[in-house]
Amino acid sequence: MAITVTSKEFNQRASQVLKWSEEQPVFITKWGKVVSVLSSYADYQQTKQAEPSFEQIFTEIEEDVNDHFFTEFEQALSEIRHTSSLRSVELD
Repeated sequence: MAITVTSKEFNQRASQVLKWSEEQPVFITKWGKVVSVLSSYADYQQTKQAEPSFEQIFTEIEEDVNDHFFTEFEQALSEIRHTSSLRSVELD
């Protein structure tokens, strides 16, 4: 069963809530809506490791992107540039 406390209860019993959060997440509510979740550092670390970091996302080499892909992209971009024209805009 999940533990839920109001923000007022959290302020009054912070040390007890911290103890509870070592065993399971504690949901903190304000005006009847959950606004925060307090959990153990170990749980946080597990969640953090499961999600890739910003650096991992953007440093992984995509196998589908190669020289052939870039050549095709440049050709398509060149075709768009040659077939597109600028339109005059009248500003009143």
